[in-house]
Amino acid sequence: MNEIAWDQRLTPTDDVLHQILDGEMVLLHLGSEEYFGLDRVGSRIWELLGQLGRLDAVETQLLTEYEIDQTTLHADIEQLVSELLDADLLRIAA
Repeated sequence: MNEIAWDQRLTPTDDVLHQILDGEMVLLHLGSEEYFGLDRVGSRIWELLGQLGRLDAVETQLLTEYEIDQTTLHADIEQLVSELLDADLLRIAA
């Protein structure tokens, strides 16, 4: 599992394509040719990462959009981002 710093900037890797299908995001890693599906909340996290870049900003925005407690949201974001980093779909920007 990757150690995630909430104030670092995250960006998609160069080898990832994304497409929204029926309201959900499908990611394709061009190198491995593996697909990764995101539900609606995961799709929103992906979109916000593209707009805001930082996990702390993503979390703040999602707290205004969803009725969820911060502890649960924090854990959910951390788990998803860790999986995306492990799958080489996201990278920590320099």
